[in-house]
Amino acid sequence: MARLPLAPTLDQASSARCRRFASPLRVALASAVVLFALGAAALPARAEVEVYGRPLRGLTPVPIARLVDAPAAWDGKTVRTEGTISSVSGGTVTLEEGGKSLRVVARDGAFALPAGAVGSRAAVEGVFMATGPRLEATGLERRR
Repeated sequence: MARLPLAPTLDQASSARCRRFASPLRVALASAVVLFALGAAALPARAEVEVYGRPLRGLTPVPIARLVDAPAAWDGKTVRTEGTISSVSGGTVTLEEGGKSLRVVARDGAFALPAGAVGSRAAVEGVFMATGPRLEATGLERRR
């Protein structure tokens, strides 16, 4: 009884065709890997975001200057604003933008920032109060 081979053998012509096909495929794959690695290295690092208090709802930001220059128009309204943290004291933060500043108070002690947050960018949402003026924030997002 004749034994059958376990795997078919390739003749020399088939083997040569496989080598001709595999070599360009290896080069293309290696090129793709290198390009992907270079592209990933060229991407800017995403800013790290820390959330304090409740997550923000994504309201359209109102510039600090508009809030401070016309406080009566915004009194009692829920707003979002953004700026650079210039000072931190417990649950009170001062945001600055365009030469104007706004005091932000954590509503019901919702959050407290570390002192090292000064100089970071932040977005806050909460109820604007014309007296002061100040924003009673329910949440703050800090970008480093």
